[in-house]
Amino acid sequence: AEWTPVNYTITYNTNGGNSIANKTYAIETATFDLPTPTKDGCTFVGWYDNEGLTGDAVTQIAKGSYGDKTFYAKWDAEKFTLTWDANGGTITKPGSPEGGEVEAGTQLTAPTVTKDHYDHTGWTPEEPTVMPGRNVTYIAQWTPTEYTITYHLNGGSGTMTPTTYTIESETFELPNNPTKTGHTFAGWYANAELTGEEVTQIEKGSTGDKAYWAKWNVASYTINFDQQSGSDGTPSVTAQFGAKLSAITIPS
Repeated sequence: AEWTPVNYTITYNTNGGNSIANKTYAIETATFDLPTPTKDGCTFVGWYDNEGLTGDAVTQIAKGSYGDKTFYAKWDAEKFTLTWDANGGTITKPGSPEGGEVEAGTQLTAPTVTKDHYDHTGWTPEEPTVMPGRNVTYIAQWTPTEYTITYHLNGGSGTMTPTTYTIESETFELPNNPTKTGHTFAGWYANAELTGEEVTQIEKGSTGDKAYWAKWNVASYTINFDQQSGSDGTPSVTAQFGAKLSAITIPS
């Protein structure tokens, strides 16, 4: 009689490691070692013949073995350094973990951070979900908070700009171009009563929403009378806008 050895299959379950193709062997196959898989952030411990990873590790298939086999990879997670950098801000609620030596694959929750006059826009690298297999520092990203400028024209008109600014805006002058019939613009004030000092600019480093009220001075006008060769008439009259004119003398 002629006989051919039966081929059996070895299946490798790497439990998250790199994929390893199935292997076939027969009862007459020479003894061979099992392969070594890899997994980011982990150290390979060995192959086990059960999902519970109990008993002794299996390192080789000895000549004379037979039957289909399935092996499961066991891993030890390596530890790496985790750092949360508030980048000028303050951590008001710690992350999880807070930092230090953390096993690769650990679930991560970023801390809550604040920074006066700035809005938090995320992390660099991108906000994580699990600890990578390397030392990593997550840096908070910020954008300046935008504040509003409101102009109360007090009966005047015009388009006033700018209407927003941030703590990082360069020093700029307030607009001086509002108009009001019969009046001259006398400046911006930080209160509706128009008291205190005139505000002419917003300096770099300023913060908070701002409101300014326009002050107006009533304009004065002079009316000249051409007496057309007459005499003794009123030559001119000066009066404020909207005011009643004083009596004039008709020339003779």
